[in-house]
Amino acid sequence: MIDRLTAFVDRLRQVGVPVSTSEVIDASTALSFISWSERSVFRSALAATLIKNGTHRPVFETLFDIYFPQMVGELQQEPDSEQPSSKNDAKPLDDMTSEVLEALLRMDLELLDRLAEEAIARYAGMMPGRPVGGRYYQWKVEQALDMNAITERLTQMLGGSGPGGETAGSVLTALLAREDATARMGELRRRIERIIRGRLISDRGPEAMARALSRPLPEEVEFLQATSEDLAEMKRTIAAMSRRLAARLAYKHHRTKRGRIDFRKTIRRSLETGGTPLEPKYRHRTNRPDLIVMCDVSGSVASFSRFALSLLYALSQHFRKIRSFAFVDAIDEVTHFFEQAEMEEAARRVRTEANVVWLDGHSDYGHAFSQFLQRYGDALSPKTTVLVLGDARSNFRDPLAERLHEIRDRVRKLYFLNPEPHRHWDTGDSIVSKYSPVCDGVFEVRNLRQLAQFIERIG
Repeated sequence: MIDRLTAFVDRLRQVGVPVSTSEVIDASTALSFISWSERSVFRSALAATLIKNGTHRPVFETLFDIYFPQMVGELQQEPDSEQPSSKNDAKPLDDMTSEVLEALLRMDLELLDRLAEEAIARYAGMMPGRPVGGRYYQWKVEQALDMNAITERLTQMLGGSGPGGETAGSVLTALLAREDATARMGELRRRIERIIRGRLISDRGPEAMARALSRPLPEEVEFLQATSEDLAEMKRTIAAMSRRLAARLAYKHHRTKRGRIDFRKTIRRSLETGGTPLEPKYRHRTNRPDLIVMCDVSGSVASFSRFALSLLYALSQHFRKIRSFAFVDAIDEVTHFFEQAEMEEAARRVRTEANVVWLDGHSDYGHAFSQFLQRYGDALSPKTTVLVLGDARSNFRDPLAERLHEIRDRVRKLYFLNPEPHRHWDTGDSIVSKYSPVCDGVFEVRNLRQLAQFIERIG
């Protein structure tokens, strides 16, 4: 058990879930007070001691089922095509469908488990050593059972439909019956998935399955590779992340209210008291910065810019003022969009109303910087921090680095945030090396975690 728990914790850490040594000790202590045969209690004990963030729970659940699977039958082989078929001895599909419906009506979980194992043995075609994912096997079983037809029939049986399909109850009764049937079918799907996963673990081992099934945390998903499902999960994550980051920034500002100790002035003042530093001297605390954010909103980089602006505006109280500008090959101020509407509506207005296209709608950083100086140069001051968000891919056009240099000369700090991996910089039409000497820092910001770390740095 110690080896298995250690491997489980190591995998949690590898996918980005923070688990400290003291929490592992707490988990081990908790396990000494419960019965290991009660799997739900065992799961709850580990979750309570190891997981601190609700967004990490789905990853925990997936890895828990891999490292601590329920006991299932031995991996069963389907007969080869050259061997005599045993399907004539198997129960007809209609009979199995009837039994599944009966088990779902009574919610007989033991019978559901037995039927799920039987369906997997008959229809999944699982063979030891085959490099096939569990989703494929589950799809085969669900297609063979015709889960949609079962759902429809179960809805009718729960809602009291007559033989002609007419609904005996009210519309509300029909809706509740549909919801109930969907929930019961979800229970069957979870059992099929669990049994298939258990057999794959028996065949391939927990480490291989953990690598294949574990997904990165929402804050670790790369902006440029995020699917629509990932983006939806990141939207749910960013609200909680902004609250945690706001708390850290508030503590940081409170701690540095008087500024850091100025050791030179303190030692010099201590000469008046014989070298004893009775009165520490502090450096003047830097005021909260004015932010100017220039966002590349072309192509896949647009999602990165949107999330960056979402987090910055969620923390706007920690900056004196934020002005935002969007560009492709032309630049336009979009501050009023984000001040007057919710983030999703503001992002939509940027796409549809902002004047960000000058020539052909392909990124042109040099022209955007030139136009910014001409139209908005009076916004720059020694109190301003400028953030440029983009991949620095300018379609082989003139980078006009001297324009960015002029911007840098007129502001306090200039940072360039790039969502591409560092190994891709200066490949193809990337011109990162043209801009990096001008900037106070060029940072790889591929996910929400790196974005939050950067904002905490400048906040």
